[in-house]
Amino acid sequence: MSAFFGDDLFQNYPAFVGFYAVIKLILVFLFFRASNQDLHSVSYARKSAYVILLGTGISAFSIFMETPLREIILVSGILIEMLGIYLVSTRNLEKPKPVHREHMVERIGLLSIILLGESIISLTGTLRNVNWDILSIVAAVTGFIMIGLIWWIYYDSFPINERIKSMTNGFPMLYSHLFLAMGFVIMANVIRHAILNDLNMNEFRILAITGMSFFYIGKQTVYIVFIPPFRKRMIINTLLCIFITIASTFLPKMEYTLVGITIGMLFYTFANFKFILTKDVSEYVSKE
Repeated sequence: MSAFFGDDLFQNYPAFVGFYAVIKLILVFLFFRASNQDLHSVSYARKSAYVILLGTGISAFSIFMETPLREIILVSGILIEMLGIYLVSTRNLEKPKPVHREHMVERIGLLSIILLGESIISLTGTLRNVNWDILSIVAAVTGFIMIGLIWWIYYDSFPINERIKSMTNGFPMLYSHLFLAMGFVIMANVIRHAILNDLNMNEFRILAITGMSFFYIGKQTVYIVFIPPFRKRMIINTLLCIFITIASTFLPKMEYTLVGITIGMLFYTFANFKFILTKDVSEYVSKE
């Protein structure tokens, strides 16, 4: 779907939404098909299909609107679908089978690494015509160190998700990863703008703080919800890192800000290994 973005976001908007609608309609077909094959989940599958159809219809209607209303309608359709699926799944009398954690975690991990890779490709593609100087080189090197740290922070404790006993459905992980995905994309743009130096500092500050906040929220929600021994220290680490990010945005240059944010991520990585992964969580996770 990203192939339809073009040089400008949603440059080929009808093609983008059309492709999105086709994917969702295939999903609707599969749910209706499942309702005819699995008698235990007839109501659940059909309600899910209708919810997806409703959300897709709302999003598809955005083709006929102008910016910015079309983007609002597109996102509204997606959010309505997310809420509807959650309500159908949690209030349905025909309880669906518990989520297969290993399969779900594996797929989400693959999706995340693909998205991170796409962000890197998008970043490098914009740097071909940069007039390099010392500061832009520092920003580029720091940016790629930051990407490595994002990978490290995200995956260092990721396998634990497969063994969380109380995670019987995938909603906390799936929906929190919406913030993680937005964080990946925003941070890639933070790095790009720091190298290109093409934003004013206030805009860059908002982008950096938002991106880092989304990343930490998306990464840590599952652990905070399901693993109580992690909660206090994770919240402290997150607040400290966000504070470092905010403080760094008041440095005089964007390149310096990027270095400061990276230092905050280095601290988080150290604190995660020192204070979080050393805790006993055997009560909350199954054995390997």
